[in-house]
Amino acid sequence: RAFELSRARPEERSLPRASQAKLGSPTPLRPVTAKGGVLVYEDGGEVALWGVNFQTALSWEYQGRLSNVGIPLTAEALNRVTDLNVEHLKYLGAGIIRLHLLPSDFSDGEGNVVDSVYLAALDHILAKCHEKGVYVYLTLMNEMNTAHLKESFMAGRRERGEWFFDESLAEKSRRYMAGMLNRRNR
Repeated sequence: RAFELSRARPEERSLPRASQAKLGSPTPLRPVTAKGGVLVYEDGGEVALWGVNFQTALSWEYQGRLSNVGIPLTAEALNRVTDLNVEHLKYLGAGIIRLHLLPSDFSDGEGNVVDSVYLAALDHILAKCHEKGVYVYLTLMNEMNTAHLKESFMAGRRERGEWFFDESLAEKSRRYMAGMLNRRNR
């Protein structure tokens, strides 16, 4: 019933579009580039996606929500949650998700990527989204005052200014980001 109530009625006016540019179709997944500050597909169609934040592969989401309802901290359990969530998102018409990653869920003290339950869950999320035609936007650096890997270079409270101006932390951050972007999904 809630879904029926949320549908626009024909007599309701729709909001004006922000852009009059030709819109491209997001599916199947295809490359996106930026031209003049606008995301476009290769055919010149403007990218117009609807999406949400998606946090299954993060320790703070697990600790704050999933553990409270009895979900075990295993890749298999996190993958089941992901599968259900992605199905719901596709049903709602979402074409993109944003993942805010915590380096302390994926890295050691030097910024090297290490295997963890969250890395396995991240691999599954990326594969599932690819399978379902959902784009993924990764925010590689985030700090939520929690750390799955206590020896991570980002474990403990870090001020955002440190991320940019502390040379050692910046180098470890670069190593972590390069490792995340260049690794092969299992």
